[in-house]
Amino acid sequence: MDVLECLYLACAVVLGVYGCYSLVLTGLYLFHAQRGEPIPPPPDEWPTVTVQLPIYNEGSTAERALAALGALDYPR
Repeated sequence: MDVLECLYLACAVVLGVYGCYSLVLTGLYLFHAQRGEPIPPPPDEWPTVTVQLPIYNEGSTAERALAALGALDYPR
């Protein structure tokens, strides 16, 4: 075997192992996704949050950021 054949074989082995690893991870994901753990109910009282916008001399950006902030779907 010359050097190129050894290099080709090594690359083929690495890619084969990587492919098998990807299949195992995909199988584990699908197995755990089928369990269907129930989503917990929303809490009775939501925590208070503070939103900070790092804005300095950015008028148009501030308007869009404040509009997006007002459109958040979070209990007030």
